[in-house]
Amino acid sequence: MFTTPGPDQKSLHSVQALRGIAAIMVVMFHAAAIWRESAMGAARFFGPWDQGYAGVDLFFVISGFIIVYVAGHRPAGLRTSARFMAARGLRIYPLWWIGCTLMALYFLLTYGVPASPDAGGGGSAWSRYALSMSLWPFGDLPVLSVGWTLTFEIGFYVLFGLMLISVPSRWRVPIMGVWAVIILVAGALADWEFQALPDGWTAWFVHPLCLEFIFGAVVAAYISQSQSKLFGTLLALSGGLALAGAFLVPHDVLSGQFPLYRVAAFGLPSAALLAGLVILERQSSLSVPTILKRLGDMSYSLYLFHFLILLGARRAFGLIGYSPGFWVFLILGTGLCVVGSYAAWRLIERPLHLASRRYLANKKSS
Repeated sequence: MFTTPGPDQKSLHSVQALRGIAAIMVVMFHAAAIWRESAMGAARFFGPWDQGYAGVDLFFVISGFIIVYVAGHRPAGLRTSARFMAARGLRIYPLWWIGCTLMALYFLLTYGVPASPDAGGGGSAWSRYALSMSLWPFGDLPVLSVGWTLTFEIGFYVLFGLMLISVPSRWRVPIMGVWAVIILVAGALADWEFQALPDGWTAWFVHPLCLEFIFGAVVAAYISQSQSKLFGTLLALSGGLALAGAFLVPHDVLSGQFPLYRVAAFGLPSAALLAGLVILERQSSLSVPTILKRLGDMSYSLYLFHFLILLGARRAFGLIGYSPGFWVFLILGTGLCVVGSYAAWRLIERPLHLASRRYLANKKSS
């Protein structure tokens, strides 16, 4: 029996904390990769940070959860759908446009073109920039590479927004279950070989990473006040231990089966961890440290801007002739990303978010 949360549901600090943790995972992954690229044959440090890309899988599960938790109860209708998609678009695009343009300027100053000259795919650098700004799937990384995940996010928002037009709330998550079956059938027909990045919306629709949004949606629809503290503890522990175990097992990220692997190795445990923590928080059995809540608040800025900050740190070290060791770069780079992203959150993201909320409120009252 699926239940959709109502508008009286309180904010969940555990979810914010997981967002912050997911962002830090990705930051450490990229810090290790950038140091390794700069080391040019020096001793290579391999470890759990190399699976830090799993922060993306946690983000996807959280996104599916949040959308259903916040909007799953809303009555169907064209205005409901339009307001939902406008709110999500205003949340994602303005800050993305800033981050993507800053990255394009970096490439312009470095290589004379607004995209990496090493990028594959057809089309000019300017067309790649335009596609990147729109978050349209084109089979390759956007100008600011982390934006590929936003393409998945936008696709999920649009799909859910379309359901809001006419699908009753009780049927929305079951329809996502049908979507999951379609993804699995498509995978079986393709012999479980997948594109790393979809080259269009049809490829996106059957991409296994979309299963992670569905996992989160199912968690949001299933959790209830009646579930026990013991059940929540068991879910959180099993999910956390499974994630920790997956971090210790390297995997070939170039394999065509890699997307399905990460769904099983990181997506499912993330859903269990999320469900357990939410149950515990709703049972008043969980206290979330303020620093993790704040990290969650600024997680979007941290996710978008950390790559630029790490590249800037690498260039600054090069200018002063200093080659930091792995741990120095990992710790210092992560710290710089947190400080710089906090400033971006305070000065850019939060004002933009508040302005968009005021705009939407005025449109609703007019």
